[in-house]
Amino acid sequence: MAVCERLWSSVILQAIADVEEGLRIEYYEKHNKKKLSQSSIQKREEILAYAKEARDWLDSKVNELGSFVWVCDMGGFDANKLWEMTLTREGRSHFLKKDRLSKEIEEECDDV
Repeated sequence: MAVCERLWSSVILQAIADVEEGLRIEYYEKHNKKKLSQSSIQKREEILAYAKEARDWLDSKVNELGSFVWVCDMGGFDANKLWEMTLTREGRSHFLKKDRLSKEIEEECDDV
């Protein structure tokens, strides 16, 4: 994978990781009634804000500088296929396994 492709795959993977972290926090809060400290509440709000921005970015269909579609084009990835995979926990987990990060995105997009 070329340097440019690795860079753009890292941007996509960070967005996926941010979405997943936000979902983990929501799951934890739903299933754990423990009261959070003020610093934990601030950190929670920050993480949830990043998660929302990342999900909005992944869901955007515009093709302008810095958009998800643009990043996919720059990296040579299939935006629709990657977007579909980010909709499920299994799809997100597929990309977040540390031993396969960059290689998996390249292979998934080469199959299209």
